[in-house]
Amino acid sequence: MRIRFFFRYLFYVFLTFFLYHLSFFFKYFEFKSLKSLPLKDIVLVCLRFDLASISYFLMPVLVMLYFPVTERAKIFFRIIFIIFYFWLLFLIVYLFIDLIYYQFSLRHLSFEVLNAGGEIGTLFKIGLSQYRIELIILVIYISLVSYSYLRIFKEHYFKSRFNTILSNVVNFVLLLACLVIFSRGGLQWKPIKLSDAFVFDEPSLGHLCLNGFYTSLKTIYEVKFKKNKGKYENFKCSSTDLSKIKGLFYTKGEMPYGDEYPILRKFDYKEDEFRKYNVVIFIMESWSGKFVRSVGGKIDTTPFFDSLAKKGLLLKNFFANGQRSIEGISAIITSIPPWNGMILSENPILSQTRVNFLPQILANHGYETIFIHGARYGSMGLSGFARHAGFKKYFSKEDLIKMGGKDDGVWGIYDEDTFLIANKIFEKGNKPFFAVIFSLTSHTPYKVPSEKFKVFKKEQKYGDFLNSLYYSDYALSKFFEEAKKSSYFENTIFVILGDHTEGKTTKNSIYERFHVPCLFYAPSIISPKVIDITSSQLDVAPTILDLLKSNNFHSSFGQSVLRKTDKNSAILSYGDLAVYVKENYFLMTSNEKTLGVYDYSVKERDVEKGKNLPDVKRKLIEEFNCYGYFINKIIWENKIYPSKKINNIKNLTKN
Repeated sequence: MRIRFFFRYLFYVFLTFFLYHLSFFFKYFEFKSLKSLPLKDIVLVCLRFDLASISYFLMPVLVMLYFPVTERAKIFFRIIFIIFYFWLLFLIVYLFIDLIYYQFSLRHLSFEVLNAGGEIGTLFKIGLSQYRIELIILVIYISLVSYSYLRIFKEHYFKSRFNTILSNVVNFVLLLACLVIFSRGGLQWKPIKLSDAFVFDEPSLGHLCLNGFYTSLKTIYEVKFKKNKGKYENFKCSSTDLSKIKGLFYTKGEMPYGDEYPILRKFDYKEDEFRKYNVVIFIMESWSGKFVRSVGGKIDTTPFFDSLAKKGLLLKNFFANGQRSIEGISAIITSIPPWNGMILSENPILSQTRVNFLPQILANHGYETIFIHGARYGSMGLSGFARHAGFKKYFSKEDLIKMGGKDDGVWGIYDEDTFLIANKIFEKGNKPFFAVIFSLTSHTPYKVPSEKFKVFKKEQKYGDFLNSLYYSDYALSKFFEEAKKSSYFENTIFVILGDHTEGKTTKNSIYERFHVPCLFYAPSIISPKVIDITSSQLDVAPTILDLLKSNNFHSSFGQSVLRKTDKNSAILSYGDLAVYVKENYFLMTSNEKTLGVYDYSVKERDVEKGKNLPDVKRKLIEEFNCYGYFINKIIWENKIYPSKKINNIKNLTKN
C-alpha cells in the first residue's frame, strides 16, 4: 500500500513541475525560438533541479508514510493522506504564484511570499482583476488533480495488499537514499547550486530551469542556517589590504576617516560651507528607462519628466540596484548594495550594524525628516524601514485619507493626491526638510482615476502599464505646478528616479532589466547637464551630500556623480546572482562562478563577450571578487561606522 501510494503521489508532483516549466516557456519565451534552443540540455538541467525540488518536497511525505504503525490503522492513513493532499495543493499554488511573480522581478520567489502576509487581500484583488484566465486554468488543474487523488485514495489503497515490516523498512531505506541523492543533484562531491542552472549563453534559460520552490528553500537555508558564517571568505581577492581595495569606491576630493573604517569618508568642504537646501526624493514605482524618452526610451509616456530633464542634471545610464521596491529604497537611502539580502529592516546582520544614513546626517543639521507613501501603514515593511533609517515622520494611506486623499480601492492613494498633499506638508514646515515620496499608481494593476489617462489603447503592448506611467508623470506635473508657487521651491533640490523596472517589459536584456531614469532638478542651484557615465541608486546619497557641500562623514558604497569616473563600479542584485557593472560591461556572476560578460552598449538583448575579451573578463572577475570581499567583510565585522558619533574634521584628529 505504502509504496504504491508513494509513486502515485510522485506522479502528481512530477506532473505539476512539468506543467509549470511548460507554462513558463509559453509565457516568457517566443514559440518560434523553440528550434534554436538546446532542448536536450535544457531538459536535463530542468530535470536535475526538479528532482532536487521533488526530493525536498517528498521527504516529509516519506517519513510520515513509513511511520512505524500497522497498515491496518486506517484512521492514521486517512489523516495523513488528507495532509498530503493539502501539501500537494500548497505546491501547486506556490508554483503558480512564482509563475506570475517572475514577470515583475525576473527572478523566482525567495522570501517575498513570507513577507507578504499583510498584503494577501490586496494581492487577491489583483489576481482576480488581472489574471482571471490564469486563475481559471489553475482552478481547473486543481479540480482534476483533486478528483483523481481523492477517487484513487478512496477506492484503492485500503483494499490493496499490505506489506511486511521487513519490506517496509527496505522500501523506506531505498527511497530515502534516492531522495538524498536527488536532493544533492546527483552523486557529485558538492550539492547542486543555483548557479548550475546558468550554463547557457542565454541567462533567461537558467531561470526556465529553476523553480520557486527550490529558490525559496535555498534562500531560507542561506539566510537562516548559514547567517553566522563570514561570506566574504568565499571571495578570492588577491589583496586583503582594505586600504587598497577601497580605491574601488573613492573619488577625487574625499578624505578618509581611517583604515579601521575603510569606507567612512567625507568631502573636502569646510564646515561653514554647508548649504541647508531642502531635499525631496520622488521614488517612482516601476519607472523603466525603456519608456522614458529623455534617457533613451522609444515611447512617450513621461512628457513632463522629459521637459524637466532639459533643465536639470540627467543621468542617462542609471541603474536600479535591485528588482524590488524595498531593495531600491534601501539602496537609495543607505547607499549599501541590497545584494546578498543586505536590505535594511530585513537583514538581521545589517539591522544590527552601526550606521549613519542620509536622514540621520541631515537631522543632525536640524532637518525635519519625512517619508510619504500612499499605501496602508506597514505595507511592504516600509514603516519599519523608515523608522530604522532615521525618518521621524511617516505618512501612510490612513493619514492621507484624513487629509483628502482618494483611495484607488486596491493599494492606496492615487499619486496626484499623494503628491499634492505632500506639497501642503512641505509648505507648513518651519525647518529645512528632507523628504522621500514613494509613488504608487504605476504598480500593478495599474489603476488610473479616470478614462482621460488611458491614452494607450488595449491593443498597445503593455498599454495598462504605460497609462499608469503617463498618469504618474501627470501627477508629478501637478505637484510642480503647485510647488513653484511655494516659498520652499527655490531652496529645494528635487531628485526623481525609478525604484526598479517593470520586469515583464524587459524580456532578456540586462540593461533594460535595471535601467531606470534619474534626474536632479533645482533650477536655481543645479545647472542643466547630461551625464552618460554609469551610475546607480547607491550614488544618490553621496551626490546629495556633495550638492549640499556637506563635510559630514558618510559610509557610501556609491560615489557622487559630480566626481564619478568610468573607473568606479556598481553591483546590482539579481536574486541570488549579482551583476557587476564597470565601464560598458555587465559581469553576471554568483558566489561560485561567472555566468557571462555582456556589452551593455547593445541594450535590447544580451550579447556575451567574455569569450572574445578574456582580459576584460579576468579583470572584471578579480574586481568583483574584491568588491564582494570588501562589502561583506566590513558589514559582517561591523566596520561601516564607529560606535561614537563623528560629524566633522575636528573629530578626525582625535582618533
